[in-house]
Amino acid sequence: MRSSRWYLFAWLVVMLLATNGQAADDGNLVISAHLLQRLQDEGRTRVLVRLRENAEPVTASAAARRSPGSKSSVKHDWRERRQRLERQLERKAPGRLRSFRHLPLVALDLDAKSLRALRDSNDQLAVFEDRRHRPALASSGAVIGSDISHLNGYTGEGSFVAVLDTGVAVDHELFAGKIIEEACFSTTSSLQGATTMCPNGAESQFGPGAAAPCTDAGCDHGTHVAGIAVGDGRLVGEPSGVAPDADLIAIQVFSDSRDGPVAYTSDIIAAMEHVLDLQELYGYRVAAVNLSLAGDPVATARECDVYLGAVSPEKSAVDLLRNAGIATVAAAGNDGEANAFASPGCVSTAIGVGATSDSDAVASYSNRASWLSLFAPGSAVRSSTYAPATYGNYSGTSMATPQVAGAIAVLRSAAESAVLDGAGDVSRLLAAITATGVPVDDTSNGRTLPRLQLDDALQHVERGELPVMEILDNDRDGVATSGGFDLFSTVGSYRGRFLAGRIPLGGNAFRFPLPESVAGPMTVQAWWPPALGGRVSYALFTGTALHGGVIDQGEGGDAWQSLGTFDFAAGGPAYIEFRDDLGERLVVDAVRVKTADMTAITTAVLPAAESGQAYQFQLMAVGGTDPVSWSVSAGALPPGLSLSGGGLLSGVPDVAGSFAFSVTVTDALGIADTVDFVLVVAPPPNTPPVVAVISPADGSVVDEGVALTLSATASDAEDGDLGAQISWSSDRDGALGSGATRTISNLSVGTHRLTASVSDSAGATAAHAVSLTVVSVPVGGGGGDVDVGNAIDFSTVTLL
Repeated sequence: MRSSRWYLFAWLVVMLLATNGQAADDGNLVISAHLLQRLQDEGRTRVLVRLRENAEPVTASAAARRSPGSKSSVKHDWRERRQRLERQLERKAPGRLRSFRHLPLVALDLDAKSLRALRDSNDQLAVFEDRRHRPALASSGAVIGSDISHLNGYTGEGSFVAVLDTGVAVDHELFAGKIIEEACFSTTSSLQGATTMCPNGAESQFGPGAAAPCTDAGCDHGTHVAGIAVGDGRLVGEPSGVAPDADLIAIQVFSDSRDGPVAYTSDIIAAMEHVLDLQELYGYRVAAVNLSLAGDPVATARECDVYLGAVSPEKSAVDLLRNAGIATVAAAGNDGEANAFASPGCVSTAIGVGATSDSDAVASYSNRASWLSLFAPGSAVRSSTYAPATYGNYSGTSMATPQVAGAIAVLRSAAESAVLDGAGDVSRLLAAITATGVPVDDTSNGRTLPRLQLDDALQHVERGELPVMEILDNDRDGVATSGGFDLFSTVGSYRGRFLAGRIPLGGNAFRFPLPESVAGPMTVQAWWPPALGGRVSYALFTGTALHGGVIDQGEGGDAWQSLGTFDFAAGGPAYIEFRDDLGERLVVDAVRVKTADMTAITTAVLPAAESGQAYQFQLMAVGGTDPVSWSVSAGALPPGLSLSGGGLLSGVPDVAGSFAFSVTVTDALGIADTVDFVLVVAPPPNTPPVVAVISPADGSVVDEGVALTLSATASDAEDGDLGAQISWSSDRDGALGSGATRTISNLSVGTHRLTASVSDSAGATAAHAVSLTVVSVPVGGGGGDVDVGNAIDFSTVTLL
């Protein structure tokens, strides 16, 4: 038996390999040597077959001519081809077969008979392995700003997030009150030891209970992921997900296997089609599909997008949803690769997510590469696990991914509520998120990528405009306008591949036409691999003006390098062209054009000034195109102050008070931002009053009952003469009245401490005290004391 199988496969290999060197769209069936080897070793394998489309084969070159948001006007008859294939396989190789509603794909177990049937038909374009994916295993809300977003009323209301995972415990308290749709797509494949985990035992199931979590170890993964995306913990004292008011589509896509739960590509794609059906059938506004699962990491986006010359099934499914306004958010994987990440996240039109710690360090386990979309916190994230109220802390890119999916739901909901242009455009939502992300430096490869910061992304909604970002890559965009180029791969190029101009140098040029979405002030950036090029020129046409410049591709590289900010005409035939007319090597990789960072004043509050004292404060702004100029656009500065064109507020204010005025900063393209300020000018520090007692002198002695004049002076730098406010007091007799001069005669006998005190209008006080002794006076006629201190000499007394 094995011998006959070997001879059969040897014949098929010869027949198939004879055509595999040709293009996929020339009428030949394309299958990889890897799959043929597996067929020889195992006898059968699980595959996805792409059907040929009648008028326009779906090849890499055809896909490159279509933008992700465009809808082809070509009517395809692949459904008829699918029906023919089903009939043919039923006759020649009966077995299980899964077809798809929206995509020209068929999934089946491939053996020698079915391979022969495919080879005899002209309805198929390429055969792909039905690859298996695995799960990509309370403080993150504060890190990404979702807690602030919730306080500001941005909670994702009206949006749906679809979680394709190991199932979701929908009766967990975090999902109470949500609209929840459930489904299951789970393959049974005896040849690979895989068994469906749909609760009904079939390979698909719909309705309540269909997405019940599988029972293997790790099957709480999907519940944890869903909680991060849309869980609502506000009423139960637990952390909420990023979009607590968003609703949930829960789809179980894993099968049980000898190696644990695995998700087949065909099940994932079937689930993605089901999400689209729900949107079309019920009008659900599905913001994102979350795929916290990953296959093997790959080093170029081309490997994810194209296989043997045909568009990969994963890319087709991602684009299908993106054309309908649904983002596919997928985990980068947990292999720790610095220059590769996993499918389906590596698809160029998916949103691939890597993981960071709460301190914004790249997680050691996270995959990443040049075209990774962004990072989100993925370490020790607390979320739901088992119903009804169990929680746990898990780590992985699986935990980072639903934060981005939830963020897209929040951002889309807010943009739709504000009726913003582009609210349903995945590219513009992603542009808002990446433009405001916190830069994270990856020390392993020297790159810097953004980390999700949702509250900052929502500022675009508050400003009333979503940004535009277009990335043009040599793999799918642009054309050589002269000379010739060769294709190379290196980890330092964007998406892994670049073009190099051929020798002789000097006549090579490559142009990227810019899409119509490029309009208004836009920043243009270029990416090239490091140390492989030289000094080259570029010409940039904005639709109305031609700009030029020189860049040194021997410097920098492996990062986005700014060429400047330009004002593009709406609908103009804009382009950027690179040339080696300086005689040095030209490398062509990628161009990014994005809405210019709007000029924004970052100074929020002015420090107080003091009358009579020098004042200096530099106003600050970010974004815009240099040079910028500052001006007072409303109100008036405090007298004595001025604002320079560079934003320096300085001078010596000479009037105290509160002054309201507006300041405007304007960049070189005329983009302006205005902020209202209030500057408080405080009066100078108060000088305390001065008081001095003139009379009586310190240490004076007076007889009891003698009229005594109290006299003092008091003055204040701000209030002037305060004599009338002087208060007099004695430590023996208490208050003695007020005034600069006062006469008293009723002081008690004894030693007094007389104090003159005064207060100014600011409440400052001063006092001056003197000592005074009051003595008693003897009274004649008996009684009283007799002074015996001196003898009387009667000899000197004359009697009259």
